[in-house]
Amino acid sequence: MTKYTKSHEYIKVDGDVGTVGITNYAQSALGDVVYVGVPDVGAKYKKGCVIYEIGVCSGILNTKKCALYRHYFTPHSNTLCSSNATAVPPLPRLSP
Repeated sequence: MTKYTKSHEYIKVDGDVGTVGITNYAQSALGDVVYVGVPDVGAKYKKGCVIYEIGVCSGILNTKKCALYRHYFTPHSNTLCSSNATAVPPLPRLSP
């Protein structure tokens, strides 16, 4: 079973495991990703807490407004049992 929020987040439940993420639409609307904050395995979260964040750039690399952070919230209280942090490629550092 998969449930979606109005802000294009989802949870897919299979037995006692839920997978959270953002829809393809949200991914395509983000722009250039400059940062992904992936939580640690074993971390415990209460419903409504920030579970991860994504930093994006509006396309103007030489301004301080480049990194706009989008937070994603957990739809249920949970313990993070695994992460796809290895699926996120290393991102280049931006000069201040």
